[in-house]
Amino acid sequence: MLTSFIQIKYTEGKYALREIYLNTEHIVAMTSHILDSPVLNERNMPHNLDDRISFTKVFVNIGSESLEVIVIGTPDVIERRLFSSKKRLLRG
Repeated sequence: MLTSFIQIKYTEGKYALREIYLNTEHIVAMTSHILDSPVLNERNMPHNLDDRISFTKVFVNIGSESLEVIVIGTPDVIERRLFSSKKRLLRG
């Protein structure tokens, strides 16, 4: 199942936002992430981005490798989005 997120990516000397769809069945790990680039400053950030925002690095399995994607939101928020549309069967 695909779920949309907002990705932040550093290209051409600045950070840019874009919508990305991730297959929830292929997400293998998540961790909170701090943008620690030496060129990180207000000039390089998107204009509409609040400085209190949190980021999560999501690891996606793509066969024998994994892809790292940085998305907007805390790991808790990302987890809720991943599982909010899935029905869970409780086994007793």
